[in-house]
Amino acid sequence: MPDLGYEIEDFQYYTWRITGWSDLAKKTTSPEFEAGGWKWRILFFPFGIKDSDTVSIYLDFVDPKVAPAGWHSYVQFALLLWNPEDPTSYVSNNAHHRFTVEKSDCGFTRFYNLRKLFAPFESRTRPLIENDACNITVFVRIINDPTGFLWQDFTNNEIKANERHLYLSTKIVTPDIFARHQGFDLANFNDQQYPLSDVTRFMILKDETHVNFKNLVVKHFGYPAEQIRFWVLVNRQNKTVRPGTPIINKFLGMTMEEIHTKMVSRKDELKLFLEIWFPQVGNDSPHILVFIKFFNSDTQSLEGLCHLYVRKSDKVGNIISFLCEKKEFPPRTPLKIYEEIRPNMIIEMKPNLTFKKSEIQDGDIICFQKALTKKEVQGHTTAGRICDIPAFYESLFMRIVVHFKPIYEDREPNPKFELVLSKKYAYDDIAIRVAAHLSTDPLKLRFTTAYSTYSSPKTVIERTTTKTLSEILESTQPKWPSILYYETLDIKVVE
Repeated sequence: MPDLGYEIEDFQYYTWRITGWSDLAKKTTSPEFEAGGWKWRILFFPFGIKDSDTVSIYLDFVDPKVAPAGWHSYVQFALLLWNPEDPTSYVSNNAHHRFTVEKSDCGFTRFYNLRKLFAPFESRTRPLIENDACNITVFVRIINDPTGFLWQDFTNNEIKANERHLYLSTKIVTPDIFARHQGFDLANFNDQQYPLSDVTRFMILKDETHVNFKNLVVKHFGYPAEQIRFWVLVNRQNKTVRPGTPIINKFLGMTMEEIHTKMVSRKDELKLFLEIWFPQVGNDSPHILVFIKFFNSDTQSLEGLCHLYVRKSDKVGNIISFLCEKKEFPPRTPLKIYEEIRPNMIIEMKPNLTFKKSEIQDGDIICFQKALTKKEVQGHTTAGRICDIPAFYESLFMRIVVHFKPIYEDREPNPKFELVLSKKYAYDDIAIRVAAHLSTDPLKLRFTTAYSTYSSPKTVIERTTTKTLSEILESTQPKWPSILYYETLDIKVVE
């Protein structure tokens, strides 16, 4: 774990020996251990949350119900999953979090790819899970903060109502967040979209100077102050959120409210991209800041690869050798390069045109993939995989998180849950996936719409092959999460 420069009140570690992996429950908890005078445990989802393709691991505070009012603990922690027969075969992630009664767990939904656990990957010579067993170790540092305001990523309801006007909500996208992001732009700022947001939010006093805010961020993320700067993220007319202007050194003495008013006065919150290792270029520089994403057709995923500066006069094709080197491809690997303009507009770029003629500006996103052979396309198509970037973005655009609630809670063993579905799904597609989650027959399910989060069920949805999920949800208020009520009918299905 990086040294954040704070006084450590307590340090503990705990190793959990896991055997019989294949027989584990969907959610498994470790024995309890103590750190900082309180009890903790590891929450483990060996098959991911919502049947994802990654394992999920969290650090969990055991006693939120008995903690005193206003309890909080500042914790830096690392989680490691490793082979007990070969400790050099491991994967780890670290974070820090202000644990409260309301936010009593923190960890990694996408800790590691499930399929990579059972065979040697990357530089490892042995798999992480061998003989159906592995270890999970957690290292815990309890941080001493006498001010009570360290890591101010708390929510508005933790601030007294008559004090909220004194604070500015500030969200920060880091290169790590960009690297993991599986959607449009640099990150997801809408909690109701898929994938769910993991952007760090700070509540900053409006009269706090930018230099003090920068120092707070430095301590939070562990980056050297001289190596970082912020770009203000702006909402473009095409409904995307991209870096617009860097906050330069002359703004260090300004307050956060002054910066907010000057750069994004019409928005309630400030969104920033944290840039690391930036060149010293002026406003009249011939360079443009662009972001690079890589689409892996084998894993059906995006990777926020990096950001870089290119000359406006350079040809698009000039970066091909850099992209190949970055992904460790042979130098002349054929690539296809696209610009991510907006969710429903992904345009292939021409390598012989300059970035200026391609109308590339600061904050634009370029996405590339390997050019597939006919045989590779046929293999992907047969396996039901998407072959190219525009089709993959279209699938992202159609994804939506739907909240399912039972009409009669006392009759359902799993009352509330969420599923990631496609807006194109027909009624039967929805029923099949809900039935799989509930372990029931899809023909026994009936769905009902609701007008808001708090309203009761309204209209029974007629089973039809023509109406899509998007059309079904049109009757709900757009400002609310997408909700469907369900019930399992007590009927006999006749073949």
